[in-house]
Amino acid sequence: MNGIILSVYFVLLIQQVFSIRTAATKVVNFKLYISPDGRDAFLRKGRTIEESVEGAISKLEETLDTFMLHFGDPIKVKFKPTYATELPVGVDLDKCDRDIISISDMLNNFNRDDSLSSSIIIMSCNAYPYNDAFRVVGQKVPYITHSISALCTTRTVIFLETEEAKFLSVFTTALVRAAGINITNPLLYEEVIEGDRGVHYEIRVSSDTIESFKDNRCFYSA
Repeated sequence: MNGIILSVYFVLLIQQVFSIRTAATKVVNFKLYISPDGRDAFLRKGRTIEESVEGAISKLEETLDTFMLHFGDPIKVKFKPTYATELPVGVDLDKCDRDIISISDMLNNFNRDDSLSSSIIIMSCNAYPYNDAFRVVGQKVPYITHSISALCTTRTVIFLETEEAKFLSVFTTALVRAAGINITNPLLYEEVIEGDRGVHYEIRVSSDTIESFKDNRCFYSA
C-alpha cells in the first residue's frame, strides 16, 4: 500500500513539475512595417519578406530554447508577427535622413499610433550614414529602439538588409528588443564554416540576455 501511495505521489509530483515547466511561455506579438519598395527589394533576392521573417524567427526560437535548456530554465519564447498594411500619418519609410533625431521623431509617431504593440520598422535605406553613431556607443548591429519604462512594448527601426546573414543579425536583434530586453548587444553572431554547407552564421546568446528574459515580466502567457 505504501508503495502505491508513493508511486501516486511521485506521478503527481512529476505532473506538477511538468505543468510548471511548460507554463512559463513568453508570447511576443509585434507589428512589422515595411514599404512596398522594401518588399520589392526582398523579392529581387528571390524570397518574400514573410519568408525572411519566419526564417529568422525560427532560428532565434530554436537558439533561445537551446540556451534556456542549457541554463536550466523552463522559459520558452514565441514571436508572432502581424504584417501592418498602413503606416502612421506622416511616416515615409523610403525617406531616409542622415539625422538620427528624425528617426527618433518617427518612432514617437509609431508610439502615438499604437503604444500597446511592439513594432519593428524596416527603413528602405542603408545604415551606413549612422554607423559612426552606433560605433560610439559600442553597438555592433545597426538599430534604433524607442521604449518607455512603464510599458513592455518597444519600437525598433532597422535598416534594409536583404543579404541573408545580415538580415538574420539585425532582425533577430530587433526581435529580442521587441521582447523588452534592454541590452545593447543582446546576441552575438559566429561565422561557421562546415564543408559542403559552406559558411553560415550561428546565434549566440549571452548569460545576461538569458537572465533578462527570466527577470523581465512582460509577455508571459499561461
